[in-house]
Amino acid sequence: MVYEPREDSYLLAEEVKRRAWGKVLDMGTGSGVQALAAEKSPRVTDILAADVDEEAVNFVSSMRINAVQSNLFENIEGRFDFIIFNPPYLPNHPMDDVVAIDGGPTGREVLDKFLDECKEYLSEQGEIIFVQSTITGIEQTKKKLDELGFDYEIAAKQKIPWEELVVFHCRLKPEL
Repeated sequence: MVYEPREDSYLLAEEVKRRAWGKVLDMGTGSGVQALAAEKSPRVTDILAADVDEEAVNFVSSMRINAVQSNLFENIEGRFDFIIFNPPYLPNHPMDDVVAIDGGPTGREVLDKFLDECKEYLSEQGEIIFVQSTITGIEQTKKKLDELGFDYEIAAKQKIPWEELVVFHCRLKPEL
């Protein structure tokens, strides 16, 4: 199933257009909206889109974007200057099996796994940008980023009726 862009996608895409540079990885590409936003930046040199869903990979490939099927970093090689992630961030429901929105039992599992692994794929000056909902714990994310050695800022926010969407922009802290 190709994830249809919604508020979270558009909020993140605006930041991607402004910030993307160098070699870009669009993790969980879905419809490819983030890869397309990154293409608009003259500072971007290369884009790779990745998604666990074969249909999404085929869809994005049809737009002439280099895409690979991968469960997070499973089939990703190399380092990237800018990694984008619009994760599934909603707690799962036993009757619902939509991978594009299923963030695990608490809604944090996919995001936390991404954060645990992404440092291995960042260039020395690399950055990550991702969106999440207040439903799944902004303070928990801040704590995790601190523990993993990231400096971060809240790049954008958008209030919608049942939650607030938050875009994190992060860099590894310089080593002393």
